[in-house]
Amino acid sequence: MKFSGSRSCFIYFFILFFLISGCHKNLKTKIEIQKNKWYINNRITYQNTPAEGLLFNVRMVNSTFEDLNKAGFYPENNTAKFVSRIPQYTDAGIRAFTLNLQGGMPGYEGALNSAFDKNGNLKPEYMRRIEMVIRACDKAGAGVILGCFYQRQDQILENDTAIRNAVKNTVNWIRQNKFSNVMLEIANEYPHRGFDHRLIREPEGQIELVKYAKQLFPELPVSTSGLGNGKYHDDLARVVDFISIHFNGTPVDSIPARVKVLRKYNKPLICNEDNKTGITAVGALRASQENSCSWGYMNIKLNQHMPFEFNGIRDDSLLYNAFRDITTRPDRFSEKDKLVLTELENYVAGTLDALRPCSAGIVVSRGDSIIFEKYLKGTLSHKPVETVNENSLWPMWSCTKSFIAALLLSLASDNIINFDDPVGKYLPDFNTPGDGPFDRRNITIRHLASHTSGVRFAGKQISNLIYDPPLDLSKIQVVTAPGEQFEYSSLGMHILERVIEAATGEDMFKSLQDRILRPLELTNAQYIYQYTSDLNMLPCRSGPYNNTADYYALSEKGRRCGTGLYMTTRELNKFGQLMLSDGYFKNNQYFNVDLKNEIWKYHGTRASDSGRYGLLWWLFENDGGYVISGASYSVAAVVPAAGVVVTVTRNHIGPHPGPFNYYKDKRALVKFAGNLGL
Repeated sequence: MKFSGSRSCFIYFFILFFLISGCHKNLKTKIEIQKNKWYINNRITYQNTPAEGLLFNVRMVNSTFEDLNKAGFYPENNTAKFVSRIPQYTDAGIRAFTLNLQGGMPGYEGALNSAFDKNGNLKPEYMRRIEMVIRACDKAGAGVILGCFYQRQDQILENDTAIRNAVKNTVNWIRQNKFSNVMLEIANEYPHRGFDHRLIREPEGQIELVKYAKQLFPELPVSTSGLGNGKYHDDLARVVDFISIHFNGTPVDSIPARVKVLRKYNKPLICNEDNKTGITAVGALRASQENSCSWGYMNIKLNQHMPFEFNGIRDDSLLYNAFRDITTRPDRFSEKDKLVLTELENYVAGTLDALRPCSAGIVVSRGDSIIFEKYLKGTLSHKPVETVNENSLWPMWSCTKSFIAALLLSLASDNIINFDDPVGKYLPDFNTPGDGPFDRRNITIRHLASHTSGVRFAGKQISNLIYDPPLDLSKIQVVTAPGEQFEYSSLGMHILERVIEAATGEDMFKSLQDRILRPLELTNAQYIYQYTSDLNMLPCRSGPYNNTADYYALSEKGRRCGTGLYMTTRELNKFGQLMLSDGYFKNNQYFNVDLKNEIWKYHGTRASDSGRYGLLWWLFENDGGYVISGASYSVAAVVPAAGVVVTVTRNHIGPHPGPFNYYKDKRALVKFAGNLGL
């Protein structure tokens, strides 16, 4: 929905008129605290769900923003845009929004944004926007946490008298409008060094202002918020009606301990600011809910920094999907979910008929939780007999490539490599043109990872090459212009492995372990160079063979960027969960989120099936998904908008599949994942 010019002003005033017509008699939402639980209209919130009695919220302080120092920004348009999206947020389970009469940090310094003048009087034009949001929230059955003061803006107020006037005028304005869906927050992060006035910055001043507000309007719930460490001053906790905390600087695994300390005050605990996103935000939401603390989301990039965007659940589909899940009835799945999961199981079972002898593992996660797991043992016409369960180690084949993509992301985020670095920066043989038709000095890491490098080895067919011991790189030729033609290349993967080792100064697998596998706790993920009966490896060759080891695809140094990993179905799924995140996942930072977009950007098309390729990932953008896949027909379909990963591991052992189209199979699994989302 776009707003511009005179049309947007008309829309703004139309919405405002619609909301305030009838004034007090139209108000319908009352927020209360009863026995330390949140109630809306005398009914406990999220009744009979895991979130019962909590108040999930989103920080939208700049939905009413203005900057008197900035021309060309239209505050009314901005507010109207947000108001139009409120029903989408509440449909996902949001029951409160945080506003502030001095806004929030817009992404630049020097903004002049305040509903107060220097004496603490309220500015009518600013309060019209605040009123518009409060009434829209009331209509949607939601509350507003209304803050008075924000760091960087309290300097507008002349003195302590002006600060007290600001509190008095705000409280009286709420009471006179008979708003029953408003909670008052005296200051945003009161100890912040951006506040000049001691009356705001010190706990003693906050205690005075909280008591003053309660004296003026005893029925109004009043609090003030601390810093992002989740801690709260003891004396202040004793006078507020609810304890307002922030978790910006609090790791997910520290949230339970922070909450435990505050439970002794026997008051509702509400986080109304946490800037985590994606799957990390889901973890914070769940950690808060499981410890009886309400949780609030702050999307800095979209909702708080200019240009402000309010896209409803599309702000962070993964997180809003989790809000929906946690605020609905205890039944784990909707009827639609159950139908889709049954169809998925039947579909995978059907593929085993075409691929037999073949077994399969199915793991589906939504957010960071597994919601479905099933193992199907196929008809085997070979030996050895396998056990198929959650501990089975499946050959990943080319699924390995997407793990290498994550390693490249990690290295690039630490400035150890750049996707556009020439290969010659790391491998001296590529600092000469070579004797092929194209200059090999032009090959970059990006070309290797997108299979568009055009490399050949002394004119030989790639299938005949042996990579251990390493190839003589001086014999590399470039037969097509780098970046122009897609050709799946194990030779390119061999060169990439050597680039990584040259850049890091260590074995490639050690880098992969240290940066990806160990932090993710993928303890079974490994390259297996020699068969051993101690491992629950699944075979992937048909035989018959006299030597048991011949039934297995063993790893080979020199090929490890392209193939060779073994792992469980759960582990492949967990890796997919990482790729749903913004790079920060389960208390570890893996990569920069902007770089992740590079690997999911189109780089080339495989002619045989029109498959679109990024950097070591297959792309199904039109269906909203990205795919990891390998030669035994294992697939991880990752759909960010749904927050879902569908993982199907298979060990097709040949010699050739029946009526089976791998491209269509991958697309089908992407669609299953999308159908399980919000």
